Amino acid sequence: MFTGFSASGKTSLANGVEHLLFKHNIKTCVLDGDNIRKKINKDLGFTLADREENMRRVGEICHLFNNSGTVVLASFIAPTEKCRQLIKKAVMPYFFMEVFVNTNLETCQKRDPKQLYKKAKAKQIKNFTGITASYEVPKKADITIPESMPHEEAVRSIANQIIQKITFPYQ
Repeated sequence: MFTGFSASGKTSLANGVEHLLFKHNIKTCVLDGDNIRKKINKDLGFTLADREENMRRVGEICHLFNNSGTVVLASFIAPTEKCRQLIKKAVMPYFFMEVFVNTNLETCQKRDPKQLYKKAKAKQIKNFTGITASYEVPKKADITIPESMPHEEAVRSIANQIIQKITFPYQ
């Protein structure tokens, strides 16, 4: 599970990790907020209750993929510890890894590729994490990717830890 602010680089990292895992013949699936909310969770908004339900459903989807032997790279803001725990609870806890993409809010706002921060500041988007809704920084992320870490290095580090975990389970 990749967590962090919008535009922090979560999905870019997940896609990079997927590419490396594919080279090792590991089945993967990338799920992110955009592709899940367009169809499966299009009935949900961004209130805290809706976000929790979004994560509960994502957790169940991850569980189904995991049961087929697929590594799921889930990229979601998941702004609260409870949201992240809903996914962890749905999958086998040993195979859950929390990756905190620690990009500061100012950098994310400067990137803003979808103009979401701009819209949130103009009050066109309600409950937007970092503007009108809070984000709880993970207390015990398995991996923290600092903003200063080069993308390729971060991808390799995350992929190597996943490979280690699935190659030598329960150590």
